[in-house]
Amino acid sequence: MQIMGFAQVPSTDLFLFQLSEDPSGRYHIHSPKYLSSFNPGGYTNQPTFISDHELYVSVRTIQENQNDIYAIDIQNASVRQVTDTPQSEYSPTRIKQSGYFGCVRQTTTGENIQNLFRYPLDQSTNGLAFIPKTMNVGYFSFLEENQAALFLVDDPNKLAIADLTTQKTEFLSSNIGRCLRTHTDGSLIYVHKYTDEYWYIKTYDMRNRRASIITETLPGSEDFCINQKGQIFMAHGSKLFVHSGKEDAEWQLISDLAVYGLKDITRLAINNNNQIAVIHTRSE
Repeated sequence: MQIMGFAQVPSTDLFLFQLSEDPSGRYHIHSPKYLSSFNPGGYTNQPTFISDHELYVSVRTIQENQNDIYAIDIQNASVRQVTDTPQSEYSPTRIKQSGYFGCVRQTTTGENIQNLFRYPLDQSTNGLAFIPKTMNVGYFSFLEENQAALFLVDDPNKLAIADLTTQKTEFLSSNIGRCLRTHTDGSLIYVHKYTDEYWYIKTYDMRNRRASIITETLPGSEDFCINQKGQIFMAHGSKLFVHSGKEDAEWQLISDLAVYGLKDITRLAINNNNQIAVIHTRSE
């Protein structure tokens, strides 16, 4: 089993933009905010909206050798630390309709283990491993409170559905991308790397247990986010695009963010107010 190496993390910046939709349905981006000034030169990445005004991110400062989860209030740009453990925490995600969030906790003492953990949002208790026997979780997305889609680090990487009640996992596919998202209709959206050249965004319907292609990804891109309308946002280099989420639709360019100094956009998150969080990886 191949375990993902989180030790070498890039230097990243977190920006927030406002998206506005005109009468024709086209998006315009404006009002940039730089949100990672509290961690200059460090790693501020994997953003997720816990609420419309609060972002959770995985943070590693240049002084530390591990990651913790931080919360950023986007209304006043205040920052607070959420986790403080001997392990590293990655990929925070709100668990649907609950007072909890999940993240990947990496234990590096002895064998390298990556478990899916659950933490209370009010920080009243320590985290609890959801599926202790599944120790190669790279990324995840909660489909329901007791059901999660898992990116399992392997050769090749695998997609599985975990039932948190029975502690069982069901294998679905291989060669998937790292980004897993849950649609408002409950279906799973993910990237299938069919070949080195052809990558597809797919939807998996949990009711009829079938996968179908939505569209090809932008070349070489695997990170995306979805808004309440089911529209998919993805970046390629410095350019941000949107897709309707409907089959046979085309990617539409929103803006080239190079004007803001962003050249390598990766992870994205969007809230109900059409505010989009953007991660930019700095060149060394």
